[in-house]
This record gives sequence, C-alpha cells and structure tokens, in this order.
Amino acid sequence: MRPTRTRQTHNRGMQPSRRAVLSGLATGGLGVAFGATTAATREDDADEGDETDAADGVNGYDLEDAQRDGYWYFRHNVESVLLGGAGVQFPDRKYADDPDHESFAEAVDDLDAEPDDEEFPVEGLTSLTIAPYETSNPQYVTRPTFSPRPVQATLRWDGDGATTREITPAGAAWFVHAAFELARAFDDLGDPSTEVDGVAEEYSALFELAGWRGLEYAFGDGGVLRDEADEDDEGVLALARSYDPEADETTFEDERAIDYAATVWCLSTVADRADVHPAVETAGIDVEDATDLADSTARAIVDAYDAETIADEGGIANVGLVLSVLGRYGSVGTDDALPDVERFGTDLVASVDDAIDDDGRIATGDEEHQAAVQGAVGQGLDLANDGLGLGLDDDGVDDVLSSLVDDSWSDEDGTFDDERANETIATTVWEAGDIVGGLNAALSRLEGDEVRDVTAAFMDRTVHNSALQRAQLDAAVAPDAAYWLPSPANAGGWFGQAPVFNGAVEYRRDAELWQVVDRAFHASEALYAACQFGWLAANSEGVTAQ
Repeated sequence: MRPTRTRQTHNRGMQPSRRAVLSGLATGGLGVAFGATTAATREDDADEGDETDAADGVNGYDLEDAQRDGYWYFRHNVESVLLGGAGVQFPDRKYADDPDHESFAEAVDDLDAEPDDEEFPVEGLTSLTIAPYETSNPQYVTRPTFSPRPVQATLRWDGDGATTREITPAGAAWFVHAAFELARAFDDLGDPSTEVDGVAEEYSALFELAGWRGLEYAFGDGGVLRDEADEDDEGVLALARSYDPEADETTFEDERAIDYAATVWCLSTVADRADVHPAVETAGIDVEDATDLADSTARAIVDAYDAETIADEGGIANVGLVLSVLGRYGSVGTDDALPDVERFGTDLVASVDDAIDDDGRIATGDEEHQAAVQGAVGQGLDLANDGLGLGLDDDGVDDVLSSLVDDSWSDEDGTFDDERANETIATTVWEAGDIVGGLNAALSRLEGDEVRDVTAAFMDRTVHNSALQRAQLDAAVAPDAAYWLPSPANAGGWFGQAPVFNGAVEYRRDAELWQVVDRAFHASEALYAACQFGWLAANSEGVTAQ
C-alpha cells in the first residue's frame, strides 16, 4: 500500500513561447534524441511551495498537441526510470560473475548502430534499471546534464529518499511492457525532427535489452517475483506480492489481482513480438516462453479471482482493468487457455453490467473516482469485446464512454469530476491513467469533436496545470507552444527532479488552485499511466492498446 500522502503545493506559471530556441534544437545533436536541455534555455520556472492558478487551456491546443505531449510524457517517465538507478540494476553481481554472459560494455557495444562515431547516445552508461522500486523520490542528487548528450551519472535519483525499496509484479511488469513499447515504436512516435540517424535504432535496442533482462529477472525461471513453490503441473503461474532485493526477501501473502493483470498485459506484449533485435542476448527467456507464461498467468486470474474479489481490491475500475488485460491477451492466447478466459470475461462483463444505468453511468463506491471508473470500464469493455469476441452491444459500450465525456468532464473546473467531495477534486496518477484509457477507447469509437476537445482539454488544463507531469525536456516542447513545464533542473529540490509523474494532485474549487498532494513516484501507478499516455499518441485517429 502507498504511504500516507503529504500535502504540498507546486507552482506552474504560464511561460512565453520558445519557437526560436526550438527551431535551433530541431536540427539535431545526440542529446536532442533524448530531449536535450540546458539551464540557460529557461528561466527558473518552478518555486517550491507555490500554488497553481487553474487558468483555461491555451487557445489552439488540440488533440494533435495532446497526442504529441502524451508521447513525450510516456517517454520521459520510462527513460527516467531506465537511467535513474532507483531499482534493480543490470548488470547485477550475479550476471557480472557468470562467465557465460558477455560483459555489460560488450552488450552495449553490440547495440551501437554506428560504432565508428565512437559516441553512444548516453554518455557514461554503466547500468540499466530493469525493475523499479515501487516508491521512489525522483529528485536528482547532482545537477542533470542532457546536452550534448545525457550523462547517466548526473541523472541518478535520490536513493536515500526511496520509501519502498521493494519491487512488485505490477511495477516490474509495467516497466517491461513500456520498455518493449518504446523499443517497438521508437521511430514512429513523437516528432521525427528531434531524432538523428542511428540514434533511434540504438535507443530501441537499449530498451529492448532492458525489457528482456527485466522480464527474465522478475518472471523467468527462478524469477524473484515468482512463487514457484505454489505452482503446480496444471500450468498456473503464481506470483509473489513483493521482493526486497537488498534483504533478498520475498513476501508471498496478499497477492493482488492487479499484479496478475499487469503481468498478463506485459507478457502478451512480449509474446506478440515478431522479431528480436539481433544484438540483444535474451538468455533465459524468449518469445515462446513469454507466450507460455502469458497463458499460465491468465489461467491464474481465472482460477483465483472473480468479479467480487477483484472489485474488493480496488473498486469496479479494477474489473475494467482486468477486462482490458483479457482483451489484450486474446490476441496471443492459445487454444488451451482461451475458452476459460472468454467465459471469465463474460462473467466480469455481467457483473459490470449490473452497475450501469440506461445512460451508461456506472454506480460507484464512496471512495471511487467517477471518471476513472467510467474510463477503466469503458476501455475494458472495448478491448475485451474486441480481443475475446464477446459480442457485446456496441451502443452499450459507447454509452459508458459517452458518459465519461459528457457527464464527468467539468469545463468550469478544467478537469474530470471525481464526485467524492464538493470542495476538492483529487486525482491519483493511476486514476489519470484510467481516464486516459477511457479517452483512448472513446477516440476510437465515438464520432464528433467533443471527445477530441475534451481529451485536449484534460491534457492542457489538468495534466499541465496541476503538475501531474512534473517537468519537461526541451525537445518535448512544440515549436509554437505558448507555455511549457519546468525543465528538470528547475522543477524543484536542490538539483531538480526527473521529468516523471507526481503521485497525486488535487484541485481546490474555492480557490481555483491546483496542488500536488503526493510527490512520490509510484512505479506501478505511474508506469501504467505512462503506457496509457503512450497509447494516446499511437495515432491521430484513435488508439488501441499495443
């Protein structure tokens, strides 16, 4: 469980355009591929302790802008984790002492698409994070350097500030999933003008290397998050609750459905890969293994859970997430496992249907965020229907998503109403991920401009104004942007903060102000949200989960 939140505030002021600065950056340089920035390009634009005026979004900010920002925030979060050191590192001592493995330096050299240039995109690369700590402090311990190329030693997070030095299946799975997503589509997402020849290929291989190593470490044979003693010959995988790498201790009690769900989605993504980078040594796990593990984990969900137990963990939104996962699994599942998964999916849909009124509005508990529930369930119904062929009524699915857009969005407040309190609107990063997931489904299903306008407004007026995304690199700022988030070096703290999501934000209606109420980086929540933001960016006509 996450620790008690500390109420703090954060400043986000409107910033003048930087069209001239970015037109110079767009011509290239290795640092630009990562998102180079220097302190000289910005003013000091974040003061600790200040609050944010909930001003209207900038005129002209549209869906295309939101999708571009969605890509960059996805990429910022995943890259920052990869290089930040807040988690299990590859190589570890066991790997380094194994004579059958090539050295880390050799592995990195194999990824270099242009070895003659003598410069890999990241300077001083000594290790990669392959399994993030569940809760970390993303403040830097020295002034970060991104230009002319990022220097890893300056991008390390405050290890003493990590409050949970454990890894969980959900955190590990969402990171592996995100690493493979970036590896698969590094050339296609974002603004091509910020990439230079060879760099995208090298970054793709780097993320794939981290993905394979993270997958093997957490979920392969002997994986630290496997409860192999509880597995049987029926092909059902068992997960641990968490693992403490420093103490080498595993917790096996209180396993969560969302851990199994995240793991199934991750494994389905890996199983769907058509090829593997030739320079990446996959060692103890491959695509075929991932397919078998996806089957085993899907069976585990079917055997161990029902709609009631899933909802008891985190409300009806959890049921929506599991439906999304099962739909994603449907594209890679085997004939042996799919029939049971399809029946289970049908049962979950029936349980959700009981809570939906004739207008698509879902009855929620007192602690549930109404819009997040609409989004999670709407996306779940959409993906499960598509992936498992459940034959659901299209109008019914559309009604759930229409209610998200029509009923939950508050144009007056500039955010989605949680309907939990009159004075404030609180949104965790996980709930933001659920909302964006619902918007992803709505963009692919609903006609008209309203869903496009609401998606853009949510990104502009909630994600930006609230500081849910705490910082932004120069390459991520559109040339005609009217304002931007602080640079990492100027995002607060002694040396700045990594450009990742905050844990939770809150809007005060009486003062019309946003404040950050949880500054921690929660890996399972933030990386789930990052993936949803990445899917938003996948194409301009709507998005389906990859």
